Amino acid sequence: MSRYYEIVLTKPGGASVANANTLASINTTFTSFPNGKNDPGALNVELDLLTSPLGEPGGDVGSSTISVEGIPLALLQQSTMFGLQPPPDFTPGWNISVKGGMQAGLPLANPKQAGLLLTGTVQQSWGNWVGTDMNINFVVVAGGYTLGNPGNFVFNWQKGTPLSTAILNTLTVAYPGYDVRMFIGSQYSTSQPVVGIYSTLTQFAKFILGLTRTATSNGVNITNPPGKMIVVADGSVPGGPIQLAFTDLIGQPKWVQPNIMQFMTVMRADIQVYSLVTMPPGIQNLPGLVTTGFPATPSSLKYQTTFQGPFTVQAVRHIGNFRDPNGQSWASVFNAFPTRLAT
Repeated sequence: MSRYYEIVLTKPGGASVANANTLASINTTFTSFPNGKNDPGALNVELDLLTSPLGEPGGDVGSSTISVEGIPLALLQQSTMFGLQPPPDFTPGWNISVKGGMQAGLPLANPKQAGLLLTGTVQQSWGNWVGTDMNINFVVVAGGYTLGNPGNFVFNWQKGTPLSTAILNTLTVAYPGYDVRMFIGSQYSTSQPVVGIYSTLTQFAKFILGLTRTATSNGVNITNPPGKMIVVADGSVPGGPIQLAFTDLIGQPKWVQPNIMQFMTVMRADIQVYSLVTMPPGIQNLPGLVTTGFPATPSSLKYQTTFQGPFTVQAVRHIGNFRDPNGQSWASVFNAFPTRLAT
């Protein structure tokens, strides 16, 4: 099987769960590709991982969920649902990272597209035992801070100071060591000081979006992609787009709301929020392709997408059921809006 995942749980401060107290003999790195080789007996996992602008309605990615099936009983007893053993258990605050995609094997699998899908903090965990099936489940929040574990988000925007500078000052204090990427224009200004204190990245992102969104502007959005990175953008992201191949797509792209297009691919990590992508032009003229006459024209249209040109990714959702043979059970879903590239 070419499907690939790697889920790693680490104790706050950097120590791995496997090296702590009662869990010293239990491996808590779940992977289908140990030591660079495919494991046909890998545990089944179910993933629903979301990344979207945190300021938008529904942008709170705390609903990302992970389920690992077939775990040992000793690990199940560590979940907060049972509480049968002393710490460490998977209580809120543990760090979690998820890698996924495809490894070499199937003809169209591209290992270069595999990588980090999500990093975050365990917000809730519980175990379940039904018949002979045991699983452990995690609810993950991105950004590392919750209302129970607030961060230090102090925003101070003074007259004459660029908005990008004020946001950068806030985020570098709250997230030391993070790569804050700023892609916003210089049109934002204030005639009086704007000051605020917030507990989470989501709260701060919603404030910034409300502060900058107008009838003629979509406003500034903040996103926490996988890894130690925060992206602040208003749609003016520079750089060349990622070219999609026709064989990358699962089904046809489609409009899901005004000015928002959705497309699905095999699970991949190389496309993130605010990535630029170019839709495939089609494959009618490739050497070796069997051509058809005019009566078969409707059939030939299947080899061309209904969308052309560049798009900017607005939201990403990775969905996976490792053992389900359906192709759509190990996929990435992207929402994107049309983009005019700078010349």
